[in-house]
Amino acid sequence: MNILIDIVHPAHVHFFKYAISEWRRRGHRLLVVVREKENNVQLLKAYGIDYIKISDYRPGLYGLFRELIGRDIKLYKLIKQFKPQVMVGIAGFSIASVGWLTGIPAVIFTDTEHARLSNFISFPFASAICTPASFREDAGKKQIRYNGFQELAYLHPNLFKADKSVVDKLGLAAGEKYFIVRFVSWGAAHDVGEHGVAIDTRLEFISKLTGRGRVFITSEAKLPAELEQYRLGVPPQDIHHLLYYAGLYIGESPTMASEAAILGTPSVLISSWAHEAGCIIEQQKYGLIYPFTDHKPALKKAIELVSDPNAKQKWRARSRKLLKEKIEVTPWLVGLVEGWGA
Repeated sequence: MNILIDIVHPAHVHFFKYAISEWRRRGHRLLVVVREKENNVQLLKAYGIDYIKISDYRPGLYGLFRELIGRDIKLYKLIKQFKPQVMVGIAGFSIASVGWLTGIPAVIFTDTEHARLSNFISFPFASAICTPASFREDAGKKQIRYNGFQELAYLHPNLFKADKSVVDKLGLAAGEKYFIVRFVSWGAAHDVGEHGVAIDTRLEFISKLTGRGRVFITSEAKLPAELEQYRLGVPPQDIHHLLYYAGLYIGESPTMASEAAILGTPSVLISSWAHEAGCIIEQQKYGLIYPFTDHKPALKKAIELVSDPNAKQKWRARSRKLLKEKIEVTPWLVGLVEGWGA
């Protein structure tokens, strides 16, 4: 069976990497197409996944539409050559429309109700719309709900084993705590009209946390000189090992907040919209994540969490409860996609 996998964001590499390995093992022919954004190409190389780049990330609404037209044309040409039985991707705004034109099924995944633009573009043309059970919107007859989260395709304990040696690269003193802070670029389709934490507030975050442990920043955007010294300088494929052992995650990325929560790390999210997302609400019910729209209560909660010597043990127990009640997503994903070629 020929399967085309569409990658438009670094998190999508993580989502599909184990499924790609399994499809390879089962003898399927695969074509991975990628939109170069942040470090997704670096991740594909690190995992030994062959790919064809069909577009580059362009910021803003106008840039997004320019990119979309160009990548749709390239995707159409590749489809004619590769002849996939099915295409699969997260968001899927290109594979859905081009799949509809060519008559090739497009199975798309989303967990972001707020992604109005990409959902508007992709939903009418997709063959299947796969969402977590906690997704708060009805996507119609094509919607397939599963009892899990996208992050459980790569962070389920059957697949992910945290490596303590990765932490050793940070040069921490024995027993020294560390915290991960994440800033985003606000250039994604679902970020149009949104904004993040102001520069002076970012400086306040660092000054308040550094007295309680080491701070490491991961950022899509350029950092001011005062913060550049805190930038996390490790390969992107190491981030989940570092999140697992961190004392706290605080930042603007809902995906990384969800990853930290699932890994059993206290998680504080600052977002103008993610507190309304079904996945975040669901994880909040487990006591794993605290979403805020304003930085002041978020920072207050972060200080409270890093001051609690038992916080990590509490989050580990809550994470184990969640894992018992959710599915391992990759085996389900593999079978679902193979079903389209039956």
